[in-house]
Amino acid sequence: MKYDLEEAVREILKRKDAFLIRRVKKTIRSLSYASAAITAMLVAVVVRLTDMGNAWTDQSVYGAFLLSKEAGGYVLIGVLAFALGIVFTLLCMQSRKLKMQKEVANKKHEMEEGQ
Repeated sequence: MKYDLEEAVREILKRKDAFLIRRVKKTIRSLSYASAAITAMLVAVVVRLTDMGNAWTDQSVYGAFLLSKEAGGYVLIGVLAFALGIVFTLLCMQSRKLKMQKEVANKKHEMEEGQ
């Protein structure tokens, strides 16, 4: 027999870790592309839906410019940015949770090897 049980388990765990690392990197890459695409779309929506020239030339104080006709785009962007922030926060929290679980599993595995 080429491997004993301990070596086989070590190899399986090593491959599992490599698979998880590839999956996390793929997820990060996908989220990066999605963030870039969403940013481009938000810029396009701002340019398309708002009349930048008129909004900035009016003498407005604080948030009073939101009462104008051209303010719909600003409100839309604000709502979309808030929603994107929530999604990003949730993804970060889940990523951190997975990282913590992996660290706990590694420590547990190290403790088992030490015995």
